[in-house]
Amino acid sequence: MTLRHLHIFRTVCHTGSITEAAARINMTQPAVSLAIKELESFYQTRLFERRNRKIYLTDSGKALLPYAETILNQFEESTDVLRREHIPESCRLGVNVTVAETRLSDLAAHLLKKFPSLNLSVQISSSDAIEKMLTQNEIDLAIMDRLPRESFWHTKLLYTEEMSVVTGSAHPPAFLSVPALSRERLLLREKGSGSRAAVDAVFSRHSCLCTPLAESSSSTALIRMAEKGLGFTILSKELTAPSVQAGRLTQISLLGDAFLRHYYLIWHQNKYLTKTLNAVISLIQDMPETREQDVSHQ
Repeated sequence: MTLRHLHIFRTVCHTGSITEAAARINMTQPAVSLAIKELESFYQTRLFERRNRKIYLTDSGKALLPYAETILNQFEESTDVLRREHIPESCRLGVNVTVAETRLSDLAAHLLKKFPSLNLSVQISSSDAIEKMLTQNEIDLAIMDRLPRESFWHTKLLYTEEMSVVTGSAHPPAFLSVPALSRERLLLREKGSGSRAAVDAVFSRHSCLCTPLAESSSSTALIRMAEKGLGFTILSKELTAPSVQAGRLTQISLLGDAFLRHYYLIWHQNKYLTKTLNAVISLIQDMPETREQDVSHQ
């Protein structure tokens, strides 16, 4: 078995097709099929199964994929590291949408002030997408509001925040139970976001189902809809604070539970950390922008 076998295997996994994989890596289809057979022979197990002219990973294939990703990513990274004297120090940072909306601007400004020559690149997306970028070595570090699903990560808790339940209704209730809230018109973030995962976890604990009036990746859109009295939204207090202070939204007390989000700094446990990346990690952990903030309101 060689790196070439793992590269072909990973490409087939990502494309879901022998034909597309062959085209992507400039090989013939029979050559790709042969490499997969050789890999299966090496591990003495089937890695793919074919149904209805499509291929699907077996359980063995699913188990191999993260190892293949790690091996190939480390090889690619070693090439970069050993040539780093010719490359400016860089940091590829991924953050989820709420971090971008609340704390990214201060964070990025602080990093660039501390490290003026740092080649900083920031990716903003959902927590699911950020985790995928980490797995595929497209970013070095991530700040997101849940732990990764796999176990091969270093994670540092940065801060915890309580999300606020708000509405622009003319006669809002002073408080609601979780079951009562689940029956209201809800304006929620999209599935796959950390915000939605935190909200769904609370409803699940109370055996409640909800059918949102609106789902969006835009917190601003949800806040505007809530201000018009179209329903209740559940978002970071830092996002809803301006509208609450201006009287356009009313914060509702939740009985018996709380919508909590925990934010983590995450990187792969096998990630080679340069002196600059180590310094960036230390700075992020020590910055006020990534620690608990007082967002209480009158």
